[in-house]
Amino acid sequence: LGRPVFFVHGSGGKVPWSHLDMFFTVLPGKRAMVASHALAKSLMDATKVNQASSMELVQSIMLNPKTEVMLDEIAQQLGRLGYRVTRVAGIPNPEQQWFLTYNNVLMDFRENRSIVILPQYGIPCLDEHARDLYTSLGFEVAPINVRSIYQDGGAIRCFANVTRRKPAWLEKSDPLVTQGYLRVHRVGIWEHLEISSQD
Repeated sequence: LGRPVFFVHGSGGKVPWSHLDMFFTVLPGKRAMVASHALAKSLMDATKVNQASSMELVQSIMLNPKTEVMLDEIAQQLGRLGYRVTRVAGIPNPEQQWFLTYNNVLMDFRENRSIVILPQYGIPCLDEHARDLYTSLGFEVAPINVRSIYQDGGAIRCFANVTRRKPAWLEKSDPLVTQGYLRVHRVGIWEHLEISSQD
């Protein structure tokens, strides 16, 4: 496609997770967002998260130094490539195959608007931090509660897909214009939420 290619990884060619979009997000204006396990832990420690409501998460947030080093190395690598890097909270749990992530999002750029569909986990100190971070970068935030499904191993991009959408350059009267659909997939069931392309 005529684009430069580079490999994102820590030292030794390793990555903290097999899916890049769980810990790394490309943003407009040659910016990038990289997850930070240490940031997640410091936010939770600072606010003394209610352990009764987040017990499984609190138990799993033992900081993995190797994972955090890899995330730091990736952030540094992107910086050397000329990206302005922002860190966002993220909690990898390789043993149980899930990643609490604010990197795995859907973005919609059209009609002079930048919208991010952002996962929320019911952990206020982390959810609010992520919302504030994306807002500071110029996004309108559309939060989606993923607390009941994130431990199945994915996030927003994993269970949603834009199947049809009106390109911004088409006139509303054009016969090719159709409505947009956001289809949500969950293990064992199918759900769909129809969203008008004019909304």
